[in-house]
Amino acid sequence: MPRKKETSHIIEKADYTTLERIVRPGDNPNDMTVVKANELIQKTRYDLSLVEQKIILRIIAMISPNETEFPLYEFSISEFASMCGIDSKSGKNYATIKARLKALADKSFYISLPGTDSVTLARWIEKPYINKGSGTVKIRLDNDLKPFLLQLKDYFTQFNISYTLPMRSQYSVRIYELCKSYENLHSFTIGVENLKQNLQCDGYKSWSDFRRSVMDVALNEINGKTDINISYKALKTNRSVTHIKIYIDSLEKKERQRVLDEINEKLQPRRLTEGLALADAKIMREAEDDDSPALPYIPTKSGTIEFAAGADPDRMMSELKLRADYAVIAKALTKTQKAALDTVIKIIVDMAGNTAKGQAVIDGGNKMTFLAINDVIIKYSGMQDWFIAAANKYDKFFETSQIKSPIPYLKKSIMEDLKYPEALISASGNMGTKVPPSDSIIGKAIRKAPVYKTK
Repeated sequence: MPRKKETSHIIEKADYTTLERIVRPGDNPNDMTVVKANELIQKTRYDLSLVEQKIILRIIAMISPNETEFPLYEFSISEFASMCGIDSKSGKNYATIKARLKALADKSFYISLPGTDSVTLARWIEKPYINKGSGTVKIRLDNDLKPFLLQLKDYFTQFNISYTLPMRSQYSVRIYELCKSYENLHSFTIGVENLKQNLQCDGYKSWSDFRRSVMDVALNEINGKTDINISYKALKTNRSVTHIKIYIDSLEKKERQRVLDEINEKLQPRRLTEGLALADAKIMREAEDDDSPALPYIPTKSGTIEFAAGADPDRMMSELKLRADYAVIAKALTKTQKAALDTVIKIIVDMAGNTAKGQAVIDGGNKMTFLAINDVIIKYSGMQDWFIAAANKYDKFFETSQIKSPIPYLKKSIMEDLKYPEALISASGNMGTKVPPSDSIIGKAIRKAPVYKTK
């Protein structure tokens, strides 16, 4: 009798999630393969950030083909922080993980129930559990997703998540999934507005903006870097582009493996740490020692910036200066040009962190600002050219402007320059200032001519 009473007391006090079946990274030998019902890919509309998509894909890849119920998927806190692009050594990482999980759990979308005429409001995560004492995060997927992820026999799509890890656009991941779901047909046609709604990117009103910021970016991140190559043709109705026909070519087995090998080589933590700050390198080496399968966010000169940086002004400043190759171009500018450049950077930092009412926000960053910044980075392999041109333009502005309150004007002007970088960069050469070409234009030329004068 005493023993029975003691057992009951222990169960009452214990974390009841320990009584459920738990799956950890590595338990499923094929845990780099995502399998989804085509309907979940083709007919659902949801808005997940890049980080949120990669978290969900990582969990789905852990599902065993024999599962009939969702178990709890467990990660160490440091492992989950790495998946989210969070500094695992930060004193705020526990609070940040809680915020990330809440944001993901709050994301809901309508989905049709198989075999019925009903729809339901589903969520990706039903319950997250964080145990600070054991240092673990446990996640259960929403039960309404079971028909779309478990025991799939037909009309499903599968792919290796390694192909999505290097992607820096949230839309590229979705378009890649969509194309994989139609891979056997080799092509499909979809309405532009329908595609925008599925991707939840209807902020791109014009076809030219949508093509440049979504379709062309996806082509760049998919072709030659995944197991398929895609192309598309714009179809017009009454002179307006209303539909897109997308063509899909599957790579041969040897070529697919070659691309995978290249990705795996690039994602080796010790290779990625070359040239990074010592602190960042240390974090990544520790992630490697923990056998973490997730890819930490790596800031590079030509890589897009995480939306989460908008919530941290110091980090955002560092991210922008890295993309600008600031230490190099600052030496090539006059004192007034450098002052103008510093002002522009500070204003962009402020714009990136604008979460005021009415502003679209993703992961703590202003959506419109980050989309514009990352478009420039993708188009010019960094922001060196853009910042050089901006230094020239706004040096002239501060020299001649009579505007008493220039900040609101500057924010509007800078946003226009981010949206239309070609106009800024081409105009810069006609301002009476010799523009120092960056590495992305002429390579070493900037180091051969360290000083440029405006007068």
